[in-house]
Amino acid sequence: YQSLVEGSPNGVMLFNREGKCQSANTASTSLFGLDKEQLIGRNITSFWKDSNLLIIEKGLVRLEASGVSQFQIDYRSPDGDEKTFEIVLCPVVGPETIKGAFVATVADITARKLAETALRESELKFKTIFDNASDGILLTCAGLLVDSNERAVSMFGYHQEQLANRWPQAVSPELQ
Repeated sequence: YQSLVEGSPNGVMLFNREGKCQSANTASTSLFGLDKEQLIGRNITSFWKDSNLLIIEKGLVRLEASGVSQFQIDYRSPDGDEKTFEIVLCPVVGPETIKGAFVATVADITARKLAETALRESELKFKTIFDNASDGILLTCAGLLVDSNERAVSMFGYHQEQLANRWPQAVSPELQ
């Protein structure tokens, strides 16, 4: 298991029942921007700004209640980098001596979050242009109409729902 944990691109950290880090793989050091010595012995709540403590506390409550907890949280590394992590907490199953211990897997989802934001902004920009264009615009997929702007609706004299899933030639005037 050690090679599996060390080879993981995600951070893998073991915490005892008091929430203190007992071990961390190399990816954890990269993600948090801290040496292993700085990770080991630290409480899980000490990695986060006060504004994020409620997220951690709720995650720990969900872990206790359902046996697994997954959440996203923002992190600022010691060198000032802002990151978004997705964290999954799972209990360690074993003898009584490790009861309450848990494993945290930590994935840096910053790039994904930035891509999602860029996509939303691009969609909003497209929708604004599409909805406010002075020309009629019909969108097709596999030859069928899938969307139309208000100008196209008024040009063709149909309601938007009447245009959907029709062939363009079925709504186009014979003489153009």
